[in-house]
Amino acid sequence: MAALLCCLGIAATTTDYMRRQQFNVFFWTHYLFVGFFIFAYAHDAAGRPFLATAAGIYILDKLLRVLWTLSPRRTHVFWNPTPTTTQVRWGKNPLSRLMGKHKVGQYVFVNFPELSLTEWHPFSVSSAPNDDFVEVHIRALGNHTERIVEYAETCAREGKQTLVRSDGPYGYLDFNYRRYGVGMFVGGGIGFTPALSLLKDIYGEKRSTAPHCMRHIYAVWIMPKRSEAVLFMETLKELKATAEAEPTLPDLTVQVFCTREKEKDPNGDGMVLTGRPDFSALMTEATERFARSSMLVFACGPGKMVNQLWDEATSRNTRHQRIDFHHETFEF
Repeated sequence: MAALLCCLGIAATTTDYMRRQQFNVFFWTHYLFVGFFIFAYAHDAAGRPFLATAAGIYILDKLLRVLWTLSPRRTHVFWNPTPTTTQVRWGKNPLSRLMGKHKVGQYVFVNFPELSLTEWHPFSVSSAPNDDFVEVHIRALGNHTERIVEYAETCAREGKQTLVRSDGPYGYLDFNYRRYGVGMFVGGGIGFTPALSLLKDIYGEKRSTAPHCMRHIYAVWIMPKRSEAVLFMETLKELKATAEAEPTLPDLTVQVFCTREKEKDPNGDGMVLTGRPDFSALMTEATERFARSSMLVFACGPGKMVNQLWDEATSRNTRHQRIDFHHETFEF
């Protein structure tokens, strides 16, 4: 019964609200699994060898992670490109680079020891695997991230960098984008960071040199206001310029939708559009233009946006054209 109560305690804190607004409660409550192991060990003698083995592996993993994160690194970049978002960049761990741990679409747990020694939060990596640094973008969505944004503003005023500890990277994308003729990478808000990592791996200064069969890439970013879109705008312009200058790279179409803007982009470069994207029209244009090419659709952002694009992509699968859909969600 005690072991069951521990499991129920963990389950009670796995809601969206707890993960996003009460992260520390969500995080520390999950250590009730220790009580589950103890009570289960006392309850069933036959299962003790398996429980002891699992506990040993867990303890070894925690020790390795403590050693991995023991030494903090000073940031190279720590500032707020927008009032609600912080850009953080620090040098890669030489060992992780040697082990080839860095891939596209990953995340890292980051700790700011000058704010707290125990607060670790996961953030998507927006840099490319071959970059010499790890970069994340942190949006103020909760108490801790708001403190990070405020602290970055303070450091910028004082002209100093800060210390970070990182655990990772973790995760991977379960597809090889190089095998598709057409790619469509869609992100909503800060959820565009995994797509940005993919774009940098294709068009960035230290892009991958692996063989590919890509012909065209669509990059679609959805933001509320044009003032917030400056977060990645310069990077997207640089990537598009590279695509136009390098004939061996796939063509790149960039569309930035500002949902709360009514006036057209004064720069007139065609990248920034007003309103919401019409995924039906976008998918129709792409499938008709590249009727015989396989297509990868990758989305990360609000659930409603992801589900809408999911329906549009999968409904267009035919015997002559394969369209695969993949998505990432921010569950913390």
